[in-house]
Amino acid sequence: ILSNLQTYWDIAHEEHRKSVAVLERHRKPKPDGSEGHVITIDPEQRSFKSAMIATAFSGMYFEALMFLTAQAKFGREEALRIDRKLYEERLELNGVSDPLLLAKAKEFREMRKELIHEKADYINRLSGKLRTAQEMADSAIKFIDAVKDAFYN
Repeated sequence: ILSNLQTYWDIAHEEHRKSVAVLERHRKPKPDGSEGHVITIDPEQRSFKSAMIATAFSGMYFEALMFLTAQAKFGREEALRIDRKLYEERLELNGVSDPLLLAKAKEFREMRKELIHEKADYINRLSGKLRTAQEMADSAIKFIDAVKDAFYN
C-alpha cells in the first residue's frame, strides 16, 4: 500500500518543533526581573503558521491511520464507510475502547474543525475558551502520540 502516513506525521512533528522554537525566541524575561515573561510580536506569525500546519497534518495523519487500519481489518468498502464517521467512532471501530482516548478524539475533532473550518465572528459574541494555535498544536501532537501508543504498543 502506498501511503503518506509517515510524511504527515513528520510534517506535523517538524512544524510543531518550529512553532515552539519561534515562540521561545520571542519570550524574554521581564526587564524588572519579576516573575513571568514578555512575549514580543512575531510580525510574520511564524509560530502561529507552524502551529496551524502541525494541527492540520496531525489530523491528516489520524485520518490516514484510521483508514489504513480499517482497510486492513475490514476491506476497502467498509473502510470508506468508516471514513465518514466521527473520529471517536473511527477509533472504536478500529478496536480502541479507552474512554480517555475516545474523549481526546472528540476534543481533537472539534478543535481541528474549529481551526480548519473557521467561522469568523466578533470577539464579544464568541462563547467558550479562546485557544491559541500553539495550544492546539500541543494538544494535537499529544493526541497523536496517544493514538500511536494505542496502535503500535
